[in-house]
Amino acid sequence: MTMNEKRYQACKMRVFVLLLLGVAAATSVVAVQVTGIVEDAEGVPVADITVCAYAYDVPDFLPEHRHGSTQTDRSGRFTVTTPDTDDVLLVLTGDDGAGRVRIVPDGEGELLRLRYPVRTRIILLHDNDLHFNFNHLAAFRAHVDAYRERYPNVYLLNAGDVFTRHADRWPVPGEEGYFGSAVSMIETMNDVGYDVMTLGNHELAYVSDRTRQALEKASFPLLGANMEITTDKLPPLQSHHVFATEERYSVAVLGLTRFNTDGVNSLNPVVVARRYAHLGDENNVFVALTHIGNQRDRELAETVDTLDVIIGGHSHGLLETADTIGDVLFARAGGTPGGHPVDPELPKFLGVVTIVLENGAVVSKKGHVKTLDADSPVTVTDEKIAPAVR
Repeated sequence: MTMNEKRYQACKMRVFVLLLLGVAAATSVVAVQVTGIVEDAEGVPVADITVCAYAYDVPDFLPEHRHGSTQTDRSGRFTVTTPDTDDVLLVLTGDDGAGRVRIVPDGEGELLRLRYPVRTRIILLHDNDLHFNFNHLAAFRAHVDAYRERYPNVYLLNAGDVFTRHADRWPVPGEEGYFGSAVSMIETMNDVGYDVMTLGNHELAYVSDRTRQALEKASFPLLGANMEITTDKLPPLQSHHVFATEERYSVAVLGLTRFNTDGVNSLNPVVVARRYAHLGDENNVFVALTHIGNQRDRELAETVDTLDVIIGGHSHGLLETADTIGDVLFARAGGTPGGHPVDPELPKFLGVVTIVLENGAVVSKKGHVKTLDADSPVTVTDEKIAPAVR
């Protein structure tokens, strides 16, 4: 190669490098430094905790997606490089596993104080067996909104029978009266912001095309893992739905119900639940949202050991404090007292299940039911757990 050819090749290489640097500069993510201290639940600094930063929308927590990584020193202090985005996930890893914290870097050097092991709260609000009753809606909505405003991971679930199949109990007689009440219930649920519902036997006992038409207005998933539906009088159902928490943990909700009619066949809910037991291994929390009655709920709890919580319907009895069956929390919010009468003076029940994760694993769960009327003060139960960030 001649000298001129060598100079030409060197010039080409310099241009290529400059182009690469230009592309990298154009596509690089602006980073910020975040400084914090990691402490245990007693406020004692924790050393040798690995702190990794990820953009909030990363598909997983693989090393190649990590933006910055460091370890805490003897005083629990760390400084890590994070992407300059609105949302960042910090993953704290130590001898007790890995926990996640969502932060918003401010770029102003504010000192974060993080807790390890990382505790995360999940709240499941629930009701069941409304039967065309949405009594004391303002109080109910106020309580739901209060939980959502205070906590990030709040989900509102219904365990079935929002409709009534008995024609003599429809608020307005006739098929059009039924349809009006059914649509009103679904639209109210949409407006309040329900997250998921398992169909009850009163939804499955369809009224011509009207039941399907009303249910199709739902903006939330409709569940029924054990239901074989061959009629076009009902919409298709999902077996389960998975929610992602703020920290990118997962909550799987399996729907189970019971009823047989023309074009509707109910498989044994406990047998079917066993087929979905893997959801408990694949997700941080596994919930059964059921409309199968008290006896089958208890059989389910004794049979599927990967379940964390059962929220039941069909049996209208009120469990003011959630029961524990083995390792499974069993909650039920009563439904419409006295059966199915539409009476605006009846109380409204709101179930509250609180689940606490420690580094992604369930460490505690409890539940109770609030009884609401028009004069109920808005109160939010504050489970005292160590916050992830303070």
